[in-house]
Amino acid sequence: MSVGSKDFPANPEHIMVLGVGNILLKDEGFGVHTIWELEKRRDELNLPPDVEIIDGGTLGLDLLHFIENKDRLIVVDIINAGASPGTIFRFKPQDIQTLHVKKLSFHQVTLFDVLTMAEGMGKAPKETIIIAVQPKEIGWGMEVTEELKKKIPKVIELVVKELKRVKS
Repeated sequence: MSVGSKDFPANPEHIMVLGVGNILLKDEGFGVHTIWELEKRRDELNLPPDVEIIDGGTLGLDLLHFIENKDRLIVVDIINAGASPGTIFRFKPQDIQTLHVKKLSFHQVTLFDVLTMAEGMGKAPKETIIIAVQPKEIGWGMEVTEELKKKIPKVIELVVKELKRVKS
């Protein structure tokens, strides 16, 4: 049963916010760090209990189980777009062209591969929005760089804006 609030009207959709990335590689973990902060602030932000907030980490192919049959999916991640570190992007998977590279192992499965598999099975979300940030540094370390740490509140604000859009 959906529970509404003044900010988020009740509706029966299954909505998930998914953060992905490797927390051992500095800015690569941005999506996960952002999701952790979103979960900590859930009550303060008055997020409805029917919105799932998931730390997808580096699950790869196992993400399929989480995203299948969701109505709406909001993903927080990084993207190397050659922009200035901390630049924020909002797009749908179909907005960018991905390279189809021969995979040598299941560990090379990307989010786009998982979304394509879900689509092929007829279980893809009705809508997927990706909010991604240009990383500064990907290397050993469990903290994101200061440039990206400063972007976490703005990305959370954008996630909340998306939730209000899809819940209205």
